Amino acid sequence: RRMADAAAARGRTLALVMAEMNDPSKRTHVPDNLDPVERLRFWNNLGYRRTQFPYVQPALSPDQSPVTNLLLAAKPIHPPVAHTVPAVLVTAFLRDYLIYAMRFDNPEASPEFVAMSTYLERHPAVPLTALAG
Repeated sequence: RRMADAAAARGRTLALVMAEMNDPSKRTHVPDNLDPVERLRFWNNLGYRRTQFPYVQPALSPDQSPVTNLLLAAKPIHPPVAHTVPAVLVTAFLRDYLIYAMRFDNPEASPEFVAMSTYLERHPAVPLTALAG
């Protein structure tokens, strides 16, 4: 509700909420504090859906590697029932996420961001599927 109110205060409509989650099909040697399948069921029940595109979290520093065991989830808000998300929204989210949450000065310098945005440029919409079956 706070995000919708903040968007309205700026004369905008909240389109969706996005979140990174561990992908249970890409487990690593690092133990998770919660069963990833159960986590996906929880978020699925709240209306989040899996974005169907090759998501990779860029390396956060030169000493780190990109994170390849995550998925990007989306909860469509407006319109409330959606099976796809416009690719331009996903690209805008990724750019803003890297700038404001991950402190990237220039997302276009990230090979992972470039690969994702190039993929998204070739697809007008990103399909959404259930997080958990």
